[in-house]
Amino acid sequence: MAFDTDLALLYQFKTSKSLEAVNGLGPTLTCARAGTTGTYFDSDGVMQVASANAPRFTHTPGAGVSLGLIVEANDTTNLIIRSTDHSHAAWTKTRVTTGASTETMPDGSTDGIEIIEDDNAGDHKIVTAAALTFVNNQYYACSCYIKAGTRDWVVLELSGAVEAGSYAYFNVTTGSLGATGAYHSFMEDCGNGIWRCEVIVKADTGSNAWFGIHGAEANGDDIYTGNEDVACTVWGSQVEKNPGASSFIYTTTVAVERVADVIETGTLTWFDKNLGTFYAAVRNKRDTTGTESIFAVDGDDDADPSLTFYLGTATAFHWRIRWSGGDFYNLNVNTYNRAFNALNRMSGAHANSDYQGYCNGSATAHGTNFTMDGNYVKLKLGHTYLSGFHFMGVFEELRSYNVRKNDQFLDDLSMGLILEEDVKYPHINFIGA
Repeated sequence: MAFDTDLALLYQFKTSKSLEAVNGLGPTLTCARAGTTGTYFDSDGVMQVASANAPRFTHTPGAGVSLGLIVEANDTTNLIIRSTDHSHAAWTKTRVTTGASTETMPDGSTDGIEIIEDDNAGDHKIVTAAALTFVNNQYYACSCYIKAGTRDWVVLELSGAVEAGSYAYFNVTTGSLGATGAYHSFMEDCGNGIWRCEVIVKADTGSNAWFGIHGAEANGDDIYTGNEDVACTVWGSQVEKNPGASSFIYTTTVAVERVADVIETGTLTWFDKNLGTFYAAVRNKRDTTGTESIFAVDGDDDADPSLTFYLGTATAFHWRIRWSGGDFYNLNVNTYNRAFNALNRMSGAHANSDYQGYCNGSATAHGTNFTMDGNYVKLKLGHTYLSGFHFMGVFEELRSYNVRKNDQFLDDLSMGLILEEDVKYPHINFIGA
């Protein structure tokens, strides 16, 4: 079937694996990640390293199912040194020794390290030897790729300058979450029996913190007599000032920063500030209580106008238009699914005094009584002038239509019922519901 004749912009990152617009519907986006590499999973489900400024089209770990374009729009640093060598003296061992593993790790290597218990009673763990420097009142994501040995359960724990209860139990045999006192915990299946385990904690008073990986005899029980066998195999530890684990960052002797992905275009010939419809489909990788921009058509600073999809607190999706002089119209609905890797679909249409949004099949209020003005200069994925966090996750698709589509169309868009080749409503271009 033919494309909808109202389409002005179409990026299908999941299927095209390209920054080029589909069928010439829009400009080619640019990607900048100056001076730093970035990891992603290829079509075989194996972790690879993209060079600086190269876009990252990722897939499910292990299985290799296409997901789309990684957009990690904040700088982030892996504070862990020797992130893939847990046998190194950078990790203090308590009632355990380490051994080389022959298991295949997410990057295709056999660089995993076995954690081998002794026969003493107590906790059995490895902990960062050097303190990690935390900033008070900030969220930190702590993660590691782990495969079960003789223990089904493992614990990730932060000690020092963090809130009490900064730990989480993980069943790395079944992929089940256990007891936790932390802000949040997650698990991601990486194939071959390996799970990326993640715990999110909040820094408290002081600045020094330590990251530890424990064996556990059962959920909630990490004090026991060791069995002189392999508790688990570990690889790829990461601690970052981020309320969610980003793509893995390799380190050796020092902490390593990955700068933000900047995906954008300054070509806006497809955009009409007075009339249009947008659609975005994304998978979120971060749980945060702050704002998180999905995309924006805006200027470069706070004085410029902005048209944006963004996330607010909890599950709030916002469809916001701000025009020159600082006035804005902001509509929201609490239906954004922040579950790890959940697919969210959002739509929004605008015309003068006619403004409507949808998220996952639920409508915002209807906006009226405003007129667009200002100079819009750039389309940005994951970025806007708004304060708070930029987006961290995967873009599946982004579209724009050059008309104000009707509200039923918007609803269907946000439910994934209208594909890019669908012409269900080829002649409905009128304003209003």
